[in-house]
Parts: sequence; C-alpha cells; structure tokens
Amino acid sequence: MNEQFGELVQQYEQAIKDADVQKQETLLSEMRQNIKERTNGVDNYPIEGESISIMNASFEGLLKINGDINRETTSDVMTDYGDSRRKTNLKENKYGPDNPYPLEDQ
Repeated sequence: MNEQFGELVQQYEQAIKDADVQKQETLLSEMRQNIKERTNGVDNYPIEGESISIMNASFEGLLKINGDINRETTSDVMTDYGDSRRKTNLKENKYGPDNPYPLEDQ
C-alpha cells in the first residue's frame, strides 16, 4: 500500500504541474482511500495533538498521516529485529567454549 501511495503522490504532483484540477481531486480521493484502508477504516487520525479527518484532509495532511503510519510500521519492524538480536546475544553470552549451546536437533 505504501508504494501505491507514493505513486499517487507523484501523479498528484504532475497533475499540479499540468494544472489538471479534476485529476488532482481524483488522486486526492484515491490517496484518502489508501490511507483509510491502511488505518483499518479510521475516520479521524490523531497526530501532533490534533485529529485530522482522513476524508477531508489536504494533500499536506495526507502526507503527514502517511509519514506517521510509516514511522509506526518501521518502529514495529525494528522492535522485532531488536528482540531477535537480544535473544541471540543472550544465547551467545550464556553459552561459550566451556558451556556450549545445546543443539536443538539432538
């Protein structure tokens, strides 16, 4: 979905250059729908102490919401990576040459 949003942004910026107001409105509608799907149908998205109505958000508001969604997604991925790395470090520190890690298939 994020890649699709990026493509819509590029098309919207081109529509601004072309002064195609109808296409701008269509693309804004598609961007709003994309964000609504990625937020599981939320109507108002809380960000920076305010609540932005997704279906009435401006282009800048949609970019702000998209950035926040991406930040949360990236944070979740990094947390998962950190957890697996921490577990690996615990194994490496607990077991050493004098106390080898038991093989799971034995």
